[in-house]
Amino acid sequence: MRVDAIIFDLDGTLHSREAAFWAWIREEAGSRELDAAPIAALDARGRGPKAALLEHLARELQWTETSLEQRLVRFRAGVLRHTRMDPRVCGMLGRLHASHRLGVVSNGSGPAQRRKLETLQLAHYFDPILISEEVGLRKPDPRIFQMAAQRWSLAADHVLVVGDDRSADVEGALLAGMQALLVAGDAPSGPQSISHITELEQWLGEQAAHRLVPPCHAPSAAREPRCRRRR
Repeated sequence: MRVDAIIFDLDGTLHSREAAFWAWIREEAGSRELDAAPIAALDARGRGPKAALLEHLARELQWTETSLEQRLVRFRAGVLRHTRMDPRVCGMLGRLHASHRLGVVSNGSGPAQRRKLETLQLAHYFDPILISEEVGLRKPDPRIFQMAAQRWSLAADHVLVVGDDRSADVEGALLAGMQALLVAGDAPSGPQSISHITELEQWLGEQAAHRLVPPCHAPSAAREPRCRRRR
C-alpha cells in the first residue's frame, strides 16, 4: 500500500522525551540522592498520571509549590529546557515534506505541546497539528487520526501513523484504517517496526521497492520464468 501522508507522534518519536525528563530530574535533584525506580514507575515514560508523579517529586524535593497547576508549570518548563532536537530528524522531515503530507497527532496539553514543536523548530513541517486537549479526543481514539485524513482529503489507507506507543499510536491507527509503524527503541519486532525515527526513510524505501517486486511464475517446458514490473 502506498503512503501519501504521514502522521507523527511527538514525544518519544520526533524527540527523546525520556532524555529531557531525566535531565530535568537530575537538575532538580542537585546534590540529593533520589531513588529513580518510583519516579520511573509513576512517570511511565510520560503516560502516568501527572498528579501522583508531581506529588511524589514535591515531597522528595521539598518544592514550595502546593497546587497541581503550579507543579505542572514547573514540570513542563523544566522538561522543555532540556528538550533537544536531533539534526538528523530535521533533515529527514525536510526531505519527506517535499513528497508527503505531514501531520502531528499528540496527546497532551495544547500550549505545552506547541511550545515543544516551536522549541524543536519543527512546527512548520506539519499541517495539521492535532493535540488531544484542543480537539477533545485522545489517542487511541481513531477519530483524532481520521481528522487529519479528512483535512487532506486522503483515503485512510494511504496514511501512515508513526509512533512509539503500541496502544495509542499503532492500535489507534489500525482502528482508523491506516497503516502503522512502531518506533520500538532497542526492541524492534517485525516488519512494522523500526528502532529509531531516523530509519523511517529507509523503511519507506524498502516498502516502495517491495511493492514493485513482480510475482514470478513457475517455469514451464515452453519458456523460462519471467518477472514483470507491476504498473
